[in-house]
Amino acid sequence: MQHSPPRLARKLLHWFVNAEFVEEIEGDLEEVFYERLTYQSLFKARLHYFLDVLRAIRPYQPKRKSSPVAHEIVHWIFLKLAFRTLAKRKVFSVINVSGLSVGLVSFLLIMEYVAFERSYDSFHHKGDSIYRVAFNWGETDYKGENSSIYASSVPALGPAVAEAFPEIDAYTRFVPVLTVKPYCVFNVFQKGRLKYTGNADNGFYADSAFLKIFSFPIVAGHTEPLSKPYSIAITQSYAEKIFGTLPYSNILGSSIEVDAQRKEDHVITAIVADPPANSHIHFDYLISYATINSSQLEGNLGWSQFYTYIVSNQVLSDEWMEPRFQGLVEKLYGNDSHIVIFLQPLRQIYLESKLREEVGPSGSSQQLMFLTIIAYTILLMEWINYINMFLARSMERLNEIAVKKVLGSTRSHLVVQFFAESILMNVFSFGLSILLVLLFQHPFENWLGKPVSEVLLTDTPYVATVLSCILAGSIAAGLYPSLLLASRPPVGLLAHKYQSSAQGIFFKKGLLYFQFIMSFILVSSTLIIDKQIEFMKKANLGMELSGCVAIRSPGTVDSTYHDRLEAFKARLLTSPFIKNVCSSSTIPGVRISKSGGVQRVVGPELDGNNVFFLQVDENFLSTYDIRLIAGRNFSDKPSGLPTVILNEAALQTLKFNSPEEALNHRIHWQLKEYVVIGVFANYNHLFLKETFEPIMLSFRPSTPGYLTLKIQEGHTEEALAIAKQQLQSLFPSTPFEYSFLESTYNRQYQPVQQFESLAKYFSLLAITISCLGLFALSYYAVQKRLMEIAVRKVFGARSFDILLLLSKSYLKITVISGVVGSSFTFYLMNEWLQNFAFATALDFFDFLIPFIFITGIVLITISYNCLRTFFINPSHSLKHN
Repeated sequence: MQHSPPRLARKLLHWFVNAEFVEEIEGDLEEVFYERLTYQSLFKARLHYFLDVLRAIRPYQPKRKSSPVAHEIVHWIFLKLAFRTLAKRKVFSVINVSGLSVGLVSFLLIMEYVAFERSYDSFHHKGDSIYRVAFNWGETDYKGENSSIYASSVPALGPAVAEAFPEIDAYTRFVPVLTVKPYCVFNVFQKGRLKYTGNADNGFYADSAFLKIFSFPIVAGHTEPLSKPYSIAITQSYAEKIFGTLPYSNILGSSIEVDAQRKEDHVITAIVADPPANSHIHFDYLISYATINSSQLEGNLGWSQFYTYIVSNQVLSDEWMEPRFQGLVEKLYGNDSHIVIFLQPLRQIYLESKLREEVGPSGSSQQLMFLTIIAYTILLMEWINYINMFLARSMERLNEIAVKKVLGSTRSHLVVQFFAESILMNVFSFGLSILLVLLFQHPFENWLGKPVSEVLLTDTPYVATVLSCILAGSIAAGLYPSLLLASRPPVGLLAHKYQSSAQGIFFKKGLLYFQFIMSFILVSSTLIIDKQIEFMKKANLGMELSGCVAIRSPGTVDSTYHDRLEAFKARLLTSPFIKNVCSSSTIPGVRISKSGGVQRVVGPELDGNNVFFLQVDENFLSTYDIRLIAGRNFSDKPSGLPTVILNEAALQTLKFNSPEEALNHRIHWQLKEYVVIGVFANYNHLFLKETFEPIMLSFRPSTPGYLTLKIQEGHTEEALAIAKQQLQSLFPSTPFEYSFLESTYNRQYQPVQQFESLAKYFSLLAITISCLGLFALSYYAVQKRLMEIAVRKVFGARSFDILLLLSKSYLKITVISGVVGSSFTFYLMNEWLQNFAFATALDFFDFLIPFIFITGIVLITISYNCLRTFFINPSHSLKHN
């Protein structure tokens, strides 16, 4: 065990002796101390050391502080030295600057996206006071899981809540136009001629409080534009689409013919600013709630597709409101009801709410957390790499540091020199990263489909947090190695003792473990996410969407509508390019809007019996290749009771033991009686994140909604031309708009695919960064052992033996990191896969492949540095070491 002088004596020396003399005096005293140890006991040697320190302190010559001017001169000199050092080591500087820049760019872009996603609905002035009233009907599906928790509620709820609770200041209700009327077309006439026609899918019937509660500014027009029936407010972009560059003053007061099963003129009363991209409510137009004869809806307790939002200046917690809501439910629905009403704060809806009938697409706080981890991991890895490369290259500068210290450079001077180099490196990197962000910003936003850069102008806390993280990390990454090297005594530096110290080895290995554990987690997680997406895309959906094209069915309902629609389908079927045609109230990939409780006329009383209601014609099953497993299909000439066909999930909901048992049974749905004539196989109406929905098909040959064409392969253009011609012939005022069902269905995967792409690209970047760090450490390890390698080569060691010798410690780190990373990945991905009703299974290869991949990268990185030494003549290494 090596003995050292007393710490208190050293501290006294540093406290009371001038900095310009302290290192020289301390070195002399240490030499005398170790000499005394050869002939004195440790106690006596330390006592004499203490006395020597006291003699070195001169009370009449107290410790002086350097003048500020002198410090500024020295700092300027070392700043110039830093410039020269970076210019001298060009390759080292370029690698560091480019690496730090890429890391900062990645961090900024990811955090920009994360901040944008978290900013949803933050622009509403009353955002902290707005809540959505959500509805839980208490009904379960065939698996016993609650399938009836809705973001929407009933029309009567808004007035009832406002009346029951005085702390609620206001409420608003709105409902999608297509929910009330499945077909809506806007026609604009100018001087008796049709100027514009188009499907109007994205709009709401909204009450007059809508624009008062939500912060969607009125650009022009009436301050209360939705107060009267047949009033309509349109957004700026929709106004431009319909009227072009016509001034707003000419648009206001003009009429739009709204064809929603019947034609009615609506007066434009206001132009509203487009909803921001970070709003969970998006619309092109708003029609006054009074237009749908809202007085008849005030007491409606069954139509649960109306959205209700309330405003309260008090904080409404679930614990406080739950018993009060329960009293309201008992008042409205009776004591035996299973219904539960609950509130959702507006600013939590986008990321946290996963209810049925959401107003728009939802985000995922879980995915944002994963991306945030990737962002900070990349940033940490970059700074770790900088430290590793700084320490690895410091071997070349140990003599320089030692000589400077012997010639009088103080610790603070050396810290300033190294810190100046680090700050310059980080300043260059930050400047370059800003330029790269500006360069990639537009393509990045186009790919995301979101203007994520807007958050930079409005979210001050985000900007402050990001800049603080970058500043703190840059200072820490530069200060640590500077202090570490500057604190070594000259003798230790000349002897290169630090490189083999336990402290240095532990620190570098700790950083390497962190990098490889995070790399393993990122690679394996990304592969599992990709595996889940591929699983969903290749899964058997129970239907065939290839070659299917959906067009909006005509909506003008009159006495000739049925005959014209049937004639349209018949004409399409005469075409050799069209194999089949069917009509339905909705299509796969679009949620079924109608649902409700169902009961058997004869059989057990059902509790938890929510079934989704889809109206179709007799060609629906054959067009989509959905398998009929029992009974028969619909007849084009039905007789007797209305007929329905159930899927297997609905069969289980109704507690039938087999498909055959359900046939000819009568059931009640929405106060109407039906007879079951068939059972069809489950199909994934929505993508595989959702479970099989219990579906009941009802026969209605001329249902408004969609027409689906099954087209012969390779003849899409011809078939669409015929469809357009026949539609305009039979329904002249109907716009021809179509979509390919495969694309429509696959659009549901877009948020998951976007997340997977972000995770994939930035994970690969993180791995590249960790490899740079490994490259620096392996370079350092090889340089340190050049003499050993030379001796081994002289004595006949093969290249493979030397490679194994140098890589075994890194392979050990890789194995341990793989085991630790696998544990974390299994937990994280298992939690993520719980979000999908149909998920891939995790297996051994999900972790083996990332391990092989990372191990291969490690070997390649280390081999490169090893191979460089194989071509060095051993005599050269022995001579210079």
